[in-house]
Order: sequence, then structure tokens, then C-alpha cells
Amino acid sequence: MKISMILPIYNESSTINGMMDQLRALPGDWEILFADGGSRDGTVQRIGTEFPVLKSPKGRAAQMNDGAARATGEILWFVHCDSRLPEDAHSQIQAAAEAGAAWGCFHIGFDYNGPFMGCNTFFSNRRARRGIAFGDQGIWIRRELFLSLGGFPELPIMEDYEFSLRMKERGIPPVSYQAVLSPPAAGTGRGFLFLPCGTCTGCVRCTGPEWISARSQNDTGT
Repeated sequence: MKISMILPIYNESSTINGMMDQLRALPGDWEILFADGGSRDGTVQRIGTEFPVLKSPKGRAAQMNDGAARATGEILWFVHCDSRLPEDAHSQIQAAAEAGAAWGCFHIGFDYNGPFMGCNTFFSNRRARRGIAFGDQGIWIRRELFLSLGGFPELPIMEDYEFSLRMKERGIPPVSYQAVLSPPAAGTGRGFLFLPCGTCTGCVRCTGPEWISARSQNDTGT
């Protein structure tokens, strides 16, 4: 199963090398698309010709929608450039999709043991289990479904929240599985960890690294 990974980027010189190192080592059948919103710090030059770079309208939602429109994979996975990805991301997403999941995300956890990050982790994952996925949790979705919904709403911020609400209205809430590492938590100098959260109808609560299986969701709700 081909999965198109779409990375919206803008002035990512501090993180792009680390992301490319991960992409080179990531197993699976991937199509990698960087959607650049007009970087001026050498980000695009660092990518060079190794991965496709799309010149997209500036704005995270617009960039992700542009990448989705040009993607060819059955599944779209939207990833922030400062994320650290699980080595088995492809197999996890494929397994969830083959089990009937229409879309999904990743639970989040911080590589930092302070009480604030612990609370943040708990409530972020609780929110995801209740059907609201944020972009830094690595949202994935079937391409046909995403395009049929018109993509992300092109809002200045919180396009991921609005998109999740629309999916929830269609009766397609989230489930969960294992782990990914993402951007440095503000003020800590430490990275934070993602935990995969597959999404399909009939959510079954899960703990630990396994993704939750749920009943098949083949209807787009449209």
C-alpha cells in the first residue's frame, strides 16, 4: 500500500536535516512530498532534489491541501517537520486501513518527565480518543475520503480541530496504537513523543503500544 507523506514546511532549517535522515531510513512504500510555503532560510536548498518540493500557497492548511491534490497514494499522512517518526509507521497505518479504518492519528507523549508534560500527554491523548485529532499528532486519512470532504478548511489556525469536528459529525471517531517523537517542548529543550492513534467507527479503548481495532468504516458519511 502506497502512503503519501505530506510535510508542510516553512523556514525549517533547524529541523529539515533530521527529518530527511528519518525519511531515508523509514521502511515502507512511501511517496514523500514537501509542501513549501515560501521558505527563505535555505530549507528548500537543503532538500535539493532528493525529495519532491511543491511550491504551495503559504498557510499550513493550504500547503497540506496542495500536497494532497498532487499525491498519488491510497493514504495521506500529514506530518510536521519537527516530528520523530516510528519505524513501523507504515505497517501500523496499513494494518489500520486494511482493518477498515477511514482515518487516524497518533497519540502524543513527551520525552520529559515534568508534571506539566505528564498532564499535557494525558489530556492530549484523552482528547484524541474522544475524536479530536490535532495536526502535531500525525493525521492520516484515505485519500478519496479527504478529497471528497474538500480537504482541510483553510483557516489561519486550528484547521486540524475544525477538520476533526467535521469527521466527528460524520460518526468517525478515533482509536489508538503505539509511538512517534515530535518537536521540542517549549522551554524544555527536549523533544516530545507521539503515540499512533488509528481512527475508525466504533472506537475501542486501548492502552500501551497496540492500535485499537474497531468495526469497519467504509462509508464516507457523505
